[in-house]
Amino acid sequence: VFGERPMDLVFDVGANEGAKSRTFLSLGARVIAIEPQPSCVEKLKEMANTNSRLKVLEMAVTNLEGTALLQLGSHSEISTLSMEMVERYTVPGAITWTESITVRAVTPNALFEQYGVPDLLKLDCEGYDHVIIAGLSRSPAIIEFEFLQHFLKESLGAISHLADLADYEFNFSPFESAKLISAKWRSS
Repeated sequence: VFGERPMDLVFDVGANEGAKSRTFLSLGARVIAIEPQPSCVEKLKEMANTNSRLKVLEMAVTNLEGTALLQLGSHSEISTLSMEMVERYTVPGAITWTESITVRAVTPNALFEQYGVPDLLKLDCEGYDHVIIAGLSRSPAIIEFEFLQHFLKESLGAISHLADLADYEFNFSPFESAKLISAKWRSS
């Protein structure tokens, strides 16, 4: 996808420690990395110190402005705003939820107003992507979002909302493999 169209502006929502932000930067994009976890933000800011095309925002993206309660998991990759995620994805000894912190929250539409509509909106918000998508009123050219088996109904609702916003085509890549399942992109 990235080789077929130029990426000027990318929002990396749920940037974690910046693995995908690095990829987007290597492709020449300006990246706004949005991450609410303080330990991850620290690492993102270190990366931003050496790349002027990276801006780091310490906040969560949600459907309401203000603050939100972030559930921190036993691994930084699984923090979430979704209590359903906490209930559905607790595996004793592997995935546990260690604490909650209050974080600043902003809507994607407010970010679009401030920074412009991105060419790519990447969401990785652990069981919360569908909530963010449901609140979109504008359509980035490309949206990458995570869907989880236990959130299939919600993911299908997100696809339906995206189809109402624009003429999107869809594909998927299992387990963040970056290999698309279908050779053909499909409508909703």
